[in-house]
Amino acid sequence: MTECADVTNRASVDFAGSIKALAVSGIDSITGLRKSRLIVLTSIQPMPPSPPKQPWIPLVAWLATLLFSLPAMALAQAVTEYDIPTKSSLPFSVTPGPDGALWFAEFEGNNIGRISTAGAITEFPVPPGEPYTLATGPDGALWFTEWGSGKIGRMTTAGTVTATYPTSTPGSNPYRITAGPEGTLWFTEFAANRLARITTTGLIIEYPTLTEDTKPTGIAPGPDGNLWIAEQAGESIARAPVCSLGFSASFAGTVLTMDFNLAIDTAATFNMILRNSSGPIGEPFSKALGPVSDVFTLQWDHVPDLGAVTVQSTLSAGPGQAICSEWTLVNTGQ
Repeated sequence: MTECADVTNRASVDFAGSIKALAVSGIDSITGLRKSRLIVLTSIQPMPPSPPKQPWIPLVAWLATLLFSLPAMALAQAVTEYDIPTKSSLPFSVTPGPDGALWFAEFEGNNIGRISTAGAITEFPVPPGEPYTLATGPDGALWFTEWGSGKIGRMTTAGTVTATYPTSTPGSNPYRITAGPEGTLWFTEFAANRLARITTTGLIIEYPTLTEDTKPTGIAPGPDGNLWIAEQAGESIARAPVCSLGFSASFAGTVLTMDFNLAIDTAATFNMILRNSSGPIGEPFSKALGPVSDVFTLQWDHVPDLGAVTVQSTLSAGPGQAICSEWTLVNTGQ
């Protein structure tokens, strides 16, 4: 096996329980050329040391040898390396695909690769853009970030790129992408300091992080239904609700202004309900919406003095099919 020195990039993912896949790029110590490989680690169970055959070796020494070898036996692994056909491809991330194989992004090779669990590799070219990370979407396709072009791409398991969608912020550097719990995908924008949501039809909406210049990187849905984000420069972990991003309400004079900022790719109904300590006051708005991926504003003029009220917004696809709901407190005292 050829040794690789100067390993500059690696990313790993668990697959099928006891199997791990590792994407590695480094310099071949013999040829001096950069090589890219996928390494598969499979757990094995080595045999314990045999009992002593020589009668002069005390049994207690054999037992001690067995005892101290158990941790090493548990950690022993078999390593198999698979060379990527494109040299200097710089594989960055690898993820389980919907087809039982693993898929990986080649940052400098501008390819998305597929590797079977038997080690067969197929590469599929993508438009120049430095593919960075990828994830399986709720539609069964592979979705990937493009660091250099600031786009999100979609690829079928047949290797066809069906679309690329630019983010709204130039130079955003999309980083990690993950499937959300509500049927869309979410990704971080490293340079733009934003969290973004993309529907499976390509509608993108962006949300700024709470703290400036935190450089969000990793993102994953949590068991609590929220999104969890790693902030590199901020040295912090952030939690963001999936459906309640982007709503705000304010009151000035006699006008109640309500904003909603959420991308949807199907028709929906937007409802606004006012509540106080006694219960619901009324429903000032109920408006049908088509597909939208922008901030939309609704205003209620000549609001009476209702004191402190809770403004609740709900976006629903139909009766009992809420997409998103959020509420905030507003003082309408005049």
